[in-house]
Amino acid sequence: MKKRINRSLIIKICLIIILIIIVIFGLTKYLNRVKKDDLNELYTYLGENDLDYCNGLSKYSKDDINYDSLANSERICNVTAMLYLKENYENITLEKDNNKDSCSLTSDIVFALDDNTCNIKKIKKEDIDNQYLKVYGRKLEQDEEFTLNKRLVCYPNEDYYYCGKALSYTVTVGEVPKTYRSIKKAVKKKDQIIIYDYFLKTVNDICYSNYDALEEIDCPKEEIDYRYLKKYGTLYQHTFQKDGNNYYWVSSKKLK
Repeated sequence: MKKRINRSLIIKICLIIILIIIVIFGLTKYLNRVKKDDLNELYTYLGENDLDYCNGLSKYSKDDINYDSLANSERICNVTAMLYLKENYENITLEKDNNKDSCSLTSDIVFALDDNTCNIKKIKKEDIDNQYLKVYGRKLEQDEEFTLNKRLVCYPNEDYYYCGKALSYTVTVGEVPKTYRSIKKAVKKKDQIIIYDYFLKTVNDICYSNYDALEEIDCPKEEIDYRYLKKYGTLYQHTFQKDGNNYYWVSSKKLK
């Protein structure tokens, strides 16, 4: 009788221990889960899908990329593009300069005509400063002009950045590159979030493993979906560091 009681007690204790382990495992997994909204926002820090903006998806490089790898103008461009494409900022109109196909905001800040005037987007420096701190975890130390996309240029002046058509620009002739990305997973590790995703760039049906160095890889000509990216794409790791209740981008690197 005692043996039966002891055996029953042991079985109950084992079941309780297993239940506790399951609860702890489930709770840990829940706490380490990255919320969808947070994941989507952090993913925008990696660059615009519109490759005309800034330096495209330059974080998908053959080399490890961190804050110091990016030029100051590129970092400013990245955060400005996020605001420019999302927010409705004030537009101002500049009159045409006498006998010139341009408009002048100041003697040093000149834009090309849209028609007979220049339409300029006016963005608060404060907004750019706040977005910069949010994305990079540091304060913007130096304002400077930059090329927002193939046609637009932005200049700092007093409390604003002014973005309008550049006087000169480069036209790219040939096949337009296409990029494909898909998130594999996102995990929390202590005070970091790490996103793993697959990347592929194609030009004229030729596949490349990164955005900048154009290292060719073999890939068949067929529909590109997640299974395709998993098989032929390149796996990247993007690390974000916690700062208060937010996370900022730290680095991106190629894993294979």
